[in-house]
Amino acid sequence: MIKIQGTAFSRGIAIGTARIYEKQKIEIPVYQTEDTEKEIRRYQTAVHGLEKQYEMLYDKALSVTDEECAELFQSYQMLLTDVAFTEAVKQQIIENYKNAEAAVSAVCKVFTKMFEEMEDDYLRARALDIQTVSDQLINNLLGVENLQETFFEQFSDSVILVADELTPNEMIRMNLNNVLGIVVRKGSMNSHTSIFARSIGIPMVICQKIPQDIYGKKMVVDGVSGDIYIEPPQEILQRMQEKQQQFYQELEELIVYKEKETVTKDGAKIGLSCAGTGRQRCQGLCR
Repeated sequence: MIKIQGTAFSRGIAIGTARIYEKQKIEIPVYQTEDTEKEIRRYQTAVHGLEKQYEMLYDKALSVTDEECAELFQSYQMLLTDVAFTEAVKQQIIENYKNAEAAVSAVCKVFTKMFEEMEDDYLRARALDIQTVSDQLINNLLGVENLQETFFEQFSDSVILVADELTPNEMIRMNLNNVLGIVVRKGSMNSHTSIFARSIGIPMVICQKIPQDIYGKKMVVDGVSGDIYIEPPQEILQRMQEKQQQFYQELEELIVYKEKETVTKDGAKIGLSCAGTGRQRCQGLCR
């Protein structure tokens, strides 16, 4: 057995078989163009197409989480149509005669570097959002279909997903009923990925030391303590199964208070947010 200490990002206990997710790698063409107006039209067409995709993902997110969390796909739309970003891309095309894909890539590098250097943790985490939007925009420009769709359709059994990095855009495309837990090598507590995982109730741990040869191995992911067990013995499995049952039973008991009015003894009403309960997941595990 291997035990590794990670950092818990989303509470819960997951027990399952490891499956590795690797991002698709796209070669970005770089060339100079004389027809800058054509490249700008290509860019605008790709933006409009991606806006429609985000609208669809927003609707899908509403079916698995609350409106507040689903709104992150609207924040992607805002980044996509951000005036500063858009004008910078156009400037790259007009002044440097770059093709649209290369222009988006160049601007993305500038913006992500700017956010990565910010002191505020929340703002620094937005660098991944900029990269996500830019990657999708380049895919649209190239007419590349999302290979991740095929990947997520390939597994019908329940798995623990292991990846270097994940985005909400990738997570919403999963069959979430078959994803028991997530382990990533990179991320932050303030990232939209962590927020999304907590909202839909999927245990998630970040661990840079997770081995590469993890495919098909039995794993336990403890989203409470941050512990990860690889090929655990029966006694560890039994102990973690008991901890899992207890966690979700306690969660189910708390969920009944979700719709109740929160009032202090002196009659003051207090608004509370019931985030990260994962009601459907909880009901499925507490049988």
